[in-house]
Formats: sequence, C-alpha cells, structure tokens
Amino acid sequence: MWRIVALCWVFTAPVLTGILIVAVLVTPPLSAEATLWIPIAAVLGFTYGIPCANCIAKFLEGPATNDAALRWGWGLSARS
Repeated sequence: MWRIVALCWVFTAPVLTGILIVAVLVTPPLSAEATLWIPIAAVLGFTYGIPCANCIAKFLEGPATNDAALRWGWGLSARS
C-alpha cells in the first residue's frame, strides 16, 4: 500500500501546497510578510498531503465487489 500512498502523495502534496500559497498571496496581512508565510505554507502542504494520500490509497485499495458499491451508498445497481 505504501506505493499507492507515495503515488497519491506526489499528486496531492503539490496541489495542497499551491492552494495554501495562493491563500497566502491573496490574504493582504499574510502577503505583506510573504517571505515568512510562503515557506510555512509549503511545508504544511507537503505535510498534510501525506494523510490525504493515505485516505485516497485506502479508498483505492478497498474491495471491488458488487456489494461494496451498495455498502458505501454509491447508488450503483449491483443486482439485476
């Protein structure tokens, strides 16, 4: 599962980092001190990308049976 987590982290960490950096640049009090807040936003984005990647990996590694779709409430018709 760690391979799936690493692959998901490669995609989630830059997205979260970008979102946080844009939030820093758009917020006037934070953008005044951008040299302080942008590295903090980058570290937080890459750090919080790990639990997000872990959740995505658990979702992808879940059971792929017909009953799983009904159990999770996806509204898929597994039975005819």
